[in-house]
Amino acid sequence: MRVYVDTLDIDPVTKLLFCEFSDELKLSEMIIGAESDVERAQVKAVLRELHPTVTITNARLAFKTFRVVTQNDERFWK
Repeated sequence: MRVYVDTLDIDPVTKLLFCEFSDELKLSEMIIGAESDVERAQVKAVLRELHPTVTITNARLAFKTFRVVTQNDERFWK
């Protein structure tokens, strides 16, 4: 799904674009990247009250291809 937003909402300091979640734009999944220092517990703590139904996924680099895949082994979750 694509969402078009006003480019005037770009933060003048960081040059990043932020958009508020709403009935039209809902957060459904949070992917923690392979090189991220963020821990799963930190993400859960932030999302618990605001977005309790969000799926949290850990990612890793694939072993034999140039892809990013789901880290299914919980021992390697941060």
